[in-house]
Amino acid sequence: VSCGPIDATPVSDTPGAIRTILTSGDHRTDSEIARRNITGQTTAGLSATYSAAPFRLSLNMLYAALSDSLAPDRNQAYQRYRPSGRQFLSASLSYSYINARLHISGETALSERSHSQENNTSPAVATANSIRYKLSQDWDVFALQRYYSYRFQSITAKTFGDMSTAQNESGIYVGAAGALSRSLTLSVYADFVYHPWARYGYDRQSRTCDMYLMATYSRRNTMAT
Repeated sequence: VSCGPIDATPVSDTPGAIRTILTSGDHRTDSEIARRNITGQTTAGLSATYSAAPFRLSLNMLYAALSDSLAPDRNQAYQRYRPSGRQFLSASLSYSYINARLHISGETALSERSHSQENNTSPAVATANSIRYKLSQDWDVFALQRYYSYRFQSITAKTFGDMSTAQNESGIYVGAAGALSRSLTLSVYADFVYHPWARYGYDRQSRTCDMYLMATYSRRNTMAT
Protein backbone atom coordinates (compact mmCIF):
# COMPACT_ATOMS: atom_id res chain seq x y z
CA VAL A 1 0.00 0.00 0.00
CA SER A 2 1.29 3.46 -0.86
CA CYS A 3 -0.12 6.97 -0.72
CA GLY A 4 1.44 10.25 -1.76
CA PRO A 5 1.42 13.28 -4.06
CA ILE A 6 2.22 12.99 -7.77
CA ASP A 7 2.95 15.43 -10.59
CA ALA A 8 0.18 16.13 -13.08
CA THR A 9 -1.09 18.60 -15.66
CA PRO A 10 -4.31 20.26 -14.45
CA VAL A 11 -7.28 21.03 -16.69
CA SER A 12 -7.38 24.80 -16.58
CA ASP A 13 -11.15 25.23 -16.97
CA THR A 14 -12.22 22.18 -14.90
CA PRO A 15 -11.44 22.19 -11.16
CA GLY A 16 -10.70 18.75 -9.75
CA ALA A 17 -9.54 17.34 -13.11
CA ILE A 18 -6.10 16.55 -14.50
CA ARG A 19 -5.12 16.01 -18.12
CA THR A 20 -2.04 13.82 -17.74
CA ILE A 21 0.08 12.19 -15.04
CA LEU A 22 3.78 13.17 -15.20
CA THR A 23 6.42 10.62 -14.26
CA SER A 24 9.69 12.21 -15.39
CA GLY A 25 10.41 13.64 -11.94
CA ASP A 26 11.90 16.80 -13.46
CA HIS A 27 11.32 20.13 -11.67
CA ARG A 28 13.69 22.42 -13.55
CA THR A 29 11.49 25.03 -15.24
CA ASP A 30 8.66 27.18 -13.89
CA SER A 31 6.05 25.09 -15.73
CA GLU A 32 7.48 21.84 -14.33
CA ILE A 33 7.52 23.27 -10.81
CA ALA A 34 3.90 24.43 -11.22
CA ARG A 35 2.84 20.84 -11.94
CA ARG A 36 4.60 19.37 -8.94
CA ASN A 37 2.43 17.48 -6.43
CA ILE A 38 -0.79 18.60 -8.15
CA THR A 39 -2.80 15.55 -7.07
CA GLY A 40 -2.53 12.47 -4.89
CA GLN A 41 -2.45 8.77 -5.65
CA THR A 42 -3.26 5.80 -3.44
CA THR A 43 -2.22 2.34 -4.59
CA ALA A 44 -2.88 -1.04 -2.98
CA GLY A 45 -1.80 -4.41 -4.28
CA LEU A 46 -2.05 -8.06 -3.34
CA SER A 47 -0.16 -11.06 -4.70
CA ALA A 48 -0.54 -14.76 -3.87
CA THR A 49 2.18 -17.08 -5.18
CA TYR A 50 2.50 -20.85 -5.45
CA SER A 51 5.96 -22.21 -6.14
CA ALA A 52 7.01 -25.81 -6.79
CA ALA A 53 10.26 -25.91 -8.74
CA PRO A 54 10.54 -25.58 -11.65
CA PHE A 55 7.04 -23.99 -11.73
CA ARG A 56 5.84 -20.70 -10.24
CA LEU A 57 2.32 -19.25 -10.40
CA SER A 58 1.08 -15.90 -9.05
CA LEU A 59 -2.31 -14.23 -8.82
CA ASN A 60 -2.08 -10.45 -8.54
CA MET A 61 -4.54 -7.62 -7.96
CA LEU A 62 -3.92 -3.87 -8.02
CA TYR A 63 -6.15 -0.94 -7.11
CA ALA A 64 -5.22 2.69 -7.77
CA ALA A 65 -7.19 5.82 -6.89
CA LEU A 66 -6.49 9.47 -7.72
CA SER A 67 -7.52 12.54 -5.73
CA ASP A 68 -8.57 14.26 -8.99
CA SER A 69 -10.29 12.81 -12.02
CA LEU A 70 -8.04 11.94 -14.97
CA ALA A 71 -9.55 13.51 -18.10
CA PRO A 72 -7.50 13.12 -21.31
CA ASP A 73 -8.39 15.21 -24.36
CA ARG A 74 -10.89 12.99 -26.22
CA ASN A 75 -10.80 15.30 -29.25
CA GLN A 76 -7.42 13.81 -30.14
CA ALA A 77 -7.78 10.30 -31.58
CA TYR A 78 -4.64 8.95 -29.92
CA GLN A 79 -6.03 9.86 -26.49
CA ARG A 80 -9.52 8.43 -26.96
CA TYR A 81 -8.74 5.25 -25.03
CA ARG A 82 -6.29 6.68 -22.53
CA PRO A 83 -7.10 5.86 -18.88
CA SER A 84 -9.70 8.21 -17.40
CA GLY A 85 -11.58 8.58 -14.13
CA ARG A 86 -10.49 8.33 -10.50
CA GLN A 87 -10.35 4.59 -9.75
CA PHE A 88 -8.61 1.76 -11.57
CA LEU A 89 -8.75 -1.95 -10.78
CA SER A 90 -6.81 -4.71 -12.53
CA ALA A 91 -5.89 -8.34 -11.93
CA SER A 92 -3.32 -10.61 -13.51
CA LEU A 93 -2.02 -14.16 -13.59
CA SER A 94 1.72 -14.64 -14.01
CA TYR A 95 3.65 -17.86 -14.46
CA SER A 96 7.14 -19.21 -15.07
CA TYR A 97 8.94 -22.47 -15.77
CA ILE A 98 12.72 -22.54 -15.36
CA ASN A 99 15.31 -25.25 -15.80
CA ALA A 100 18.95 -25.31 -16.85
CA ARG A 101 18.23 -24.73 -20.56
CA LEU A 102 14.67 -23.45 -20.81
CA HIS A 103 13.00 -20.39 -19.30
CA ILE A 104 9.31 -19.75 -20.02
CA SER A 105 7.41 -16.89 -18.39
CA GLY A 106 4.43 -14.64 -18.94
CA GLU A 107 1.64 -12.58 -17.47
CA THR A 108 -1.95 -11.92 -18.54
CA ALA A 109 -3.87 -8.99 -17.05
CA LEU A 110 -7.47 -7.78 -17.12
CA SER A 111 -8.49 -4.20 -16.48
CA GLU A 112 -11.82 -3.50 -14.79
CA ARG A 113 -13.39 -1.75 -17.75
CA SER A 114 -12.70 0.59 -20.62
CA HIS A 115 -13.33 4.22 -19.61
CA SER A 116 -14.11 5.40 -23.12
CA GLN A 117 -16.96 7.05 -24.95
CA GLU A 118 -18.17 3.66 -26.17
CA ASN A 119 -20.72 1.53 -24.35
CA ASN A 120 -18.35 -1.43 -24.35
CA THR A 121 -17.41 -1.88 -20.69
CA SER A 122 -16.17 -5.47 -20.90
CA PRO A 123 -12.73 -6.21 -19.41
CA ALA A 124 -9.75 -5.55 -21.66
CA VAL A 125 -6.73 -7.83 -21.89
CA ALA A 126 -2.98 -7.30 -21.88
CA THR A 127 -0.63 -10.28 -22.11
CA ALA A 128 3.10 -10.82 -22.62
CA ASN A 129 4.77 -14.25 -22.90
CA SER A 130 8.41 -15.11 -23.45
CA ILE A 131 10.66 -18.10 -23.96
CA ARG A 132 14.45 -18.31 -23.68
CA TYR A 133 16.38 -21.41 -24.71
CA LYS A 134 20.06 -22.17 -24.26
CA LEU A 135 21.20 -23.83 -27.47
CA SER A 136 24.70 -24.42 -26.18
CA GLN A 137 27.16 -23.07 -23.66
CA ASP A 138 27.78 -20.07 -25.91
CA TRP A 139 24.39 -19.38 -27.55
CA ASP A 140 20.96 -18.27 -26.29
CA VAL A 141 17.81 -17.62 -28.33
CA PHE A 142 14.86 -15.59 -27.11
CA ALA A 143 11.31 -14.81 -28.26
CA LEU A 144 8.60 -12.62 -26.74
CA GLN A 145 4.98 -12.26 -27.85
CA ARG A 146 2.73 -9.51 -26.52
CA TYR A 147 -0.82 -8.32 -27.06
CA TYR A 148 -2.07 -5.17 -25.33
CA SER A 149 -5.64 -4.19 -26.18
CA TYR A 150 -6.13 -0.52 -27.04
CA ARG A 151 -8.93 -0.57 -24.42
CA PHE A 152 -6.68 -1.79 -21.59
CA GLN A 153 -6.75 0.74 -18.74
CA SER A 154 -3.98 1.08 -16.16
CA ILE A 155 -2.05 4.05 -14.79
CA THR A 156 0.67 1.86 -13.25
CA ALA A 157 1.34 -0.85 -15.86
CA LYS A 158 4.89 -1.05 -17.22
CA THR A 159 5.95 -3.75 -19.64
CA PHE A 160 8.09 -4.63 -22.64
CA GLY A 161 6.91 -2.87 -25.78
CA ASP A 162 7.36 -0.32 -28.52
CA MET A 163 5.63 2.24 -26.27
CA SER A 164 5.91 2.84 -22.54
CA THR A 165 2.37 1.73 -21.65
CA ALA A 166 0.69 -1.67 -21.91
CA GLN A 167 -1.87 -0.50 -24.46
CA ASN A 168 -2.60 -0.48 -28.20
CA GLU A 169 0.10 -2.90 -29.30
CA SER A 170 0.74 -6.43 -30.47
CA GLY A 171 4.04 -7.79 -31.63
CA ILE A 172 6.72 -10.44 -31.70
CA TYR A 173 10.34 -10.00 -30.69
CA VAL A 174 13.02 -12.59 -31.55
CA GLY A 175 16.70 -12.45 -30.76
CA ALA A 176 19.90 -14.41 -30.28
CA ALA A 177 23.22 -13.80 -28.56
CA GLY A 178 26.41 -15.80 -28.38
CA ALA A 179 30.07 -16.21 -29.19
CA LEU A 180 31.39 -16.97 -32.67
CA SER A 181 34.88 -17.43 -31.29
CA ARG A 182 36.91 -16.64 -28.18
CA SER A 183 37.31 -13.06 -29.43
CA LEU A 184 34.08 -12.36 -31.33
CA THR A 185 30.55 -12.14 -29.85
CA LEU A 186 27.31 -11.44 -31.70
CA SER A 187 23.95 -10.03 -30.59
CA VAL A 188 20.99 -9.73 -32.97
CA TYR A 189 17.24 -9.13 -32.66
CA ALA A 190 14.17 -8.16 -34.69
CA ASP A 191 10.92 -6.70 -33.38
CA PHE A 192 7.72 -6.51 -35.46
CA VAL A 193 4.87 -4.42 -33.99
CA TYR A 194 1.29 -3.54 -34.94
CA HIS A 195 -0.67 -0.69 -33.35
CA PRO A 196 -4.41 -1.22 -34.06
CA TRP A 197 -5.45 2.28 -32.93
CA ALA A 198 -4.07 5.77 -33.50
CA ARG A 199 -1.03 6.76 -31.42
CA TYR A 200 0.90 9.97 -30.98
CA GLY A 201 2.00 11.21 -34.41
CA TYR A 202 -0.28 8.77 -36.29
CA ASP A 203 -4.00 9.27 -37.04
CA ARG A 204 -4.69 5.60 -37.84
CA GLN A 205 -3.34 2.10 -37.21
CA SER A 206 0.37 1.68 -37.87
CA ARG A 207 3.21 -0.84 -37.99
CA THR A 208 6.83 -0.61 -36.94
CA CYS A 209 9.89 -2.80 -37.39
CA ASP A 210 13.05 -2.55 -35.35
CA MET A 211 16.22 -4.51 -36.11
CA TYR A 212 19.54 -4.62 -34.31
CA LEU A 213 22.92 -6.24 -34.92
CA MET A 214 26.05 -5.80 -32.83
CA ALA A 215 29.36 -7.63 -33.11
CA THR A 216 32.08 -7.18 -30.50
CA TYR A 217 35.71 -8.13 -31.03
CA SER A 218 38.01 -8.34 -28.02
CA ARG A 219 41.71 -9.02 -28.33
CA ARG A 220 43.43 -10.49 -25.33
CA ASN A 221 47.04 -9.63 -24.81
CA THR A 222 49.19 -12.15 -22.96
CA MET A 223 52.56 -11.56 -21.34
CA ALA A 224 55.15 -14.17 -20.53
CA THR A 225 57.36 -13.65 -17.47
